[in-house]
Amino acid sequence: MAYSLTTYAPKSFDERGVAVPFTTPVLAQLRVRRAKDELEVVIPGFGGASGRYIVRWRDLADICAMTIHDRRLSEVIADEGVISPGAIRAAALKVGEAGFAGEDVQAAARAALKADQDAVMLANFALIIEVMAAFFGSDRATVMRELATPEGQRRCREAIAEEARKLQLDHNAFLDDVTRLASVLVEAGAGVYREHGRLRRSFNSLNALVAALEAYAVECPSEAAGYLRQTLLHAMRTRDLARAAFSDIDGRVSGLSMSLRRLPAEASACEQLCRRLSFLLDGWDHAAAAFQDAAGESVSGKVDTLIHIAERLPLLPSNEASVQPLSPAEERLARRHVRALEDWRHGGFDVAMLERIERIQSRALT
Repeated sequence: MAYSLTTYAPKSFDERGVAVPFTTPVLAQLRVRRAKDELEVVIPGFGGASGRYIVRWRDLADICAMTIHDRRLSEVIADEGVISPGAIRAAALKVGEAGFAGEDVQAAARAALKADQDAVMLANFALIIEVMAAFFGSDRATVMRELATPEGQRRCREAIAEEARKLQLDHNAFLDDVTRLASVLVEAGAGVYREHGRLRRSFNSLNALVAALEAYAVECPSEAAGYLRQTLLHAMRTRDLARAAFSDIDGRVSGLSMSLRRLPAEASACEQLCRRLSFLLDGWDHAAAAFQDAAGESVSGKVDTLIHIAERLPLLPSNEASVQPLSPAEERLARRHVRALEDWRHGGFDVAMLERIERIQSRALT
C-alpha cells in the first residue's frame, strides 16, 4: 500500500514506527514497526516514486542491496524484537561499536555507551544523596560521609527501611523507584542533570534546526518551498509538544521535595513522559545533523538535503496534533527528486551519500 507524501499521517507513534539509522542511502532513516506477529518497514519514495511503501522486514535484503552494517543491524533488531527508540538506539550502538560503519561511528558509539553508563551510575548515587538529605533532615555533606563507609551505608539502609515501614512501603521497591527516576533524569536531562540528558540535547538540536530552516526560507528555491514548509510545520509543533513534556518532568522533580509516598508515582509519571519524549524526538537528530552538514553545500546540495529530510520526516501522529497540509500549489512544487545511482532495481550506491550518512550518524549517536 502507498500513501501520499504530504497527506499521509500516522494515527499513533506505533503506526509511525521508529527511525532506523541505516547507512544504505535509499534506506536511510526508514521506519520499522510491528504488525501483528512480524516486523515491517515504511519506505518513502521507493525507486523515486511518490508515496510510502510497506515491506516485510525479512524481505528487505531481497529488494535492496545493503551495506554490511545494515545487514548486521537488521539482524540485531529482528533478534531483539523490541521496537522503541531506546531499543533501536541500543541496537545501533551495538553494531556501531563493532565497527561495521567505520571508525568514526565506532568511536562515537563507544563514547556514547560509556557516557550513558557513567551518567546513570552517578545520577543514581546523587539522587540517593538528594533523597536522603531531603527525607531525613541531613545535609548532603553528612549523607555523603555516611555513604562513604560500610557502617554509614548500613545506617542509611535502616533509615530508609524504617521510614518505608511507617508509610507501609516496601523499601526495596522504593530503592528501585529511585533507580528508575535516576535513569529518567539522565535520559531526559531534567533538574540538575540537564547537561547530561540525551533527549534534552535532541530537543536543543531541534530548536537549532527550526532556526536554521527559518533562516533558509529567505533563499530557499521555489521548487523546494513545499518541502521546507512541511518540515517547519512538523518541527515547530514537535518542539512545542516536547517543551511541554520537559516542563512537566522538571516540575515533578524540582527540588526533589516529594514525599516517600509520592516518589513511586512520580517515578512512573516521569518514565511515561520520558517515553513520550523519545517518540516525539525520534528521527529529528538525523534531520538536524543532515541540515547542519549541508551548510557549506551548493544551492542544489542544500535542496537535495532538504528533500532527503522531508521524505523521511517524523510526521506527527494524528492523535497528537493536526498539522496543516500543503496547498495544491505547494504540493505541485514538492515534486520528486531522484539522485544518481540510487536505482532500487540494481541497488547501486551513491558512495558519497553513503559516506555522508555515516558522518551524520556519528553525530546523531551522541
